[in-house]
Amino acid sequence: MSTEPANGHVRPNRTTTQFFLAGQRLTYEEVQRLPADAERLKDWLRQAGRVFRVPENGLDSWVMSALPMLLHELPAPKEVRTAAYRLLLTMPDVRADGQATDALGRTGSAVVHTRSGGKKTTTQRFIVDTERMMLLSSGSATDGPDAQPASREESTMIEAGWTDTPPAVPALP
Repeated sequence: MSTEPANGHVRPNRTTTQFFLAGQRLTYEEVQRLPADAERLKDWLRQAGRVFRVPENGLDSWVMSALPMLLHELPAPKEVRTAAYRLLLTMPDVRADGQATDALGRTGSAVVHTRSGGKKTTTQRFIVDTERMMLLSSGSATDGPDAQPASREESTMIEAGWTDTPPAVPALP
């Protein structure tokens, strides 16, 4: 293990005609039609969770786990990403944390989600470019009991978007 930055990677997407969100496989057209209103988006995600047989008491966590994907991994329209960001700020144990700078020096709005389970506390931190409604970075830290070291992970998104150019491994900044 190392704390030094690693080279990026490129991997093939074998499901090029479908996108995975909240246990559902969606076409590009279906992603484009996702609700652009935070409450309607929440209802859609909760219903997807019910179809996937998520227990009612786990639906908020289910919804919470889908929101960063809408900000980064799916080709959702900006209006849907805006709804995802607004919904993220209303979720339990989530708070806005002011302006922050990612590892590349870009500024965005920080959002922090903290959850405790047993003797561990996990904190997720997202930095979002609210002009483009794109996720700049995400990270998590899990703190265990005094005898156990914390684990930390952080990802910085250099670029996200569509292109006809073949993929290449990004260079380190």
